[in-house]
Amino acid sequence: NANGFTFLHSNTDCKTAILYLPYAWMTKHTLYTTHDPVPHKKPSLFRELVRHKLLYKVLKHHLFLSDALVEIFCKKYNVPKERIHYSRLSVYEFLRYYKVTFNKFGKYLLFFGRIDHYKGVDLLIDAYEKSEARKNGLKLVIAGRGHIAHDKTKLVDDIILLNRYIENDELANLIHHCSFVVLP
Repeated sequence: NANGFTFLHSNTDCKTAILYLPYAWMTKHTLYTTHDPVPHKKPSLFRELVRHKLLYKVLKHHLFLSDALVEIFCKKYNVPKERIHYSRLSVYEFLRYYKVTFNKFGKYLLFFGRIDHYKGVDLLIDAYEKSEARKNGLKLVIAGRGHIAHDKTKLVDDIILLNRYIENDELANLIHHCSFVVLP
């Protein structure tokens, strides 16, 4: 209140959380977007302490993007369900406002998003290399930033790797031209 804040919304639980925790104590209304309610990888002791002992206790409300892990989250961090709110991810409607350009890949399957082990991209590559889709001329486009466990030099020619942040206009184009979006 001393700083004029009436609402605090955060979507990070990293080291910067310590910087805004004092404001969370002083602010009547707080909301935390909990993107990964249960970490995919074992977090560092520091991160887990910040989450468990400080962040999830101080911030009064949590915004979840799905209801898949609510039970586990509430039990693990002792957060009452009444403090959980939802904004479920849905169709990427905003992408329709981007101009569609030339299809530079032909027929393809598309994976897009953060590339990490838990997303199953390595399983997708293995499955694609053995699939009928490949034999029928469908390529595989993997679009997003992250680490691929496969040796990139051994990927088949039909796999197109765009290992970088994908801007909205490019994403709109990739989705528009693909045959399927694959979520392994």
